[in-house]
Amino acid sequence: MPRPPAAAAYRGTRFHQWVEARFGQVPLIDADGLVPEGEAENEDDLVTLQQAFLAGPYADRQPAAVEAPFHLVLGEQILVGRIDAVYAVEPASSTLPADARYEVVDWKTGHHPADPLQLALYRLAWAELHQIPIEQVVATFYYVATGRIERPDDLPDRAALTQWWSGSRSQMIERGTTPF
Repeated sequence: MPRPPAAAAYRGTRFHQWVEARFGQVPLIDADGLVPEGEAENEDDLVTLQQAFLAGPYADRQPAAVEAPFHLVLGEQILVGRIDAVYAVEPASSTLPADARYEVVDWKTGHHPADPLQLALYRLAWAELHQIPIEQVVATFYYVATGRIERPDDLPDRAALTQWWSGSRSQMIERGTTPF
């Protein structure tokens, strides 16, 4: 049965809409129609996230892409998604690896640890979409509320992701569940 959206998901969606609008893109989803009960009156969390973002390292950087769509084939499956933001890396002013050309960023509006496999998929998708070596794409989780930046340096490549996806999918089928 469908469930009403959780307050945290609503705040995250509203934050993503705000970032999209900030960088001149029309939001993909109108979250106003998804307002959980009692949440419309309480925008304090959203304002706090916006202020934290504006004080953070991505506020004044112009992204190369926002909500960048991708299709990625792993094994026999097609994964469809969107990358929150992608930034071109300026080597002279960067603390990122010298060969990095792009940084894919996933905004995290909650406090729970995120799964690095998400970044690995985004990284691979961007590299293949632009036909560049995967090593030239850095992947980042940015926990907006705290300003914490997480850049796993051991993300799997295409072969490892394909193997993981095939194994994960097989296990889910055996249990009667589906991925995502």
